[in-house]
Amino acid sequence: MQDKTAILMSQILIDSQSTVELFSNEKLLTNIHNAKHDLILHFNAGTATMSKICDLKGYDMMQYHPNGIANILSLYNVQKKHRLCMRVLKEKASLWMNQTNTYFYAIEEGYYSAMLRK
Repeated sequence: MQDKTAILMSQILIDSQSTVELFSNEKLLTNIHNAKHDLILHFNAGTATMSKICDLKGYDMMQYHPNGIANILSLYNVQKKHRLCMRVLKEKASLWMNQTNTYFYAIEEGYYSAMLRK
């Protein structure tokens, strides 16, 4: 069985509670550089200081956290920039980002995830 952290690093999560985008998988990013100002994020498990920003192809600038375990997009921020279509079926829901042709599927763990192509 694959390590849960490795699984999260191979996915992009879309989160309805996030107010910032935060990526940890540098293979998906370009233009990683120091931010003008640090961003301190508060989590249930404590705080983390973000000092780097980066670009995600087809999206925008976001925070880079090399010690993180996930790649997270804010649903609120995504819907401001992209047309989204949500399809809800009895057994499974999906969310589609039109401009990038990306599908996010409801996962049993309770979030929407897009698996990354290898």
